[in-house]
Amino acid sequence: MTTYLIKMLLGGSVCGIGALIVCLIKKYQARKLIYIVVLSVYAGAILTLTLWRSVTPGMERHFNLIPFREIISNLRREIYYHALTMLVNIGMFIPFGVLLKIGKLNIKKTLLICFLSSLGIELIQVILNTGSFDIDDIILNVIGTLAGFFLTALFMHIKQHKG
Repeated sequence: MTTYLIKMLLGGSVCGIGALIVCLIKKYQARKLIYIVVLSVYAGAILTLTLWRSVTPGMERHFNLIPFREIISNLRREIYYHALTMLVNIGMFIPFGVLLKIGKLNIKKTLLICFLSSLGIELIQVILNTGSFDIDDIILNVIGTLAGFFLTALFMHIKQHKG
């Protein structure tokens, strides 16, 4: 667990520093600069977590192209590990939805960006031999992004009508 946190911090920091340099060169306003740096740190952390991992010798790679197959199978097994994996896939994309909503993206663009980002991660995992392709991971990532998007929209709506 500590190794993953260190890798996430390293990957996120590298992306954040790169974004900061670009923003300073382009002389972005502070608000835009902060948004881009935070989004870059988050993206770097996610990419590091999902792509920079060691492959266990003899690890079985699988390709699931049937939507909900693994999700339903995992729910039927009622094994803590599988439930936790599904929650992690959802949870790690909630901040993505929050950031995209704060960035004033609409729901269509949010869905498209999340889907393409998740698809890219799954494909790169196969190419780099660091994981398997699972359409259910994409579905869970989209659910997480939508949860973050709608929770942020709700919070913004409440704040707007309160103040």
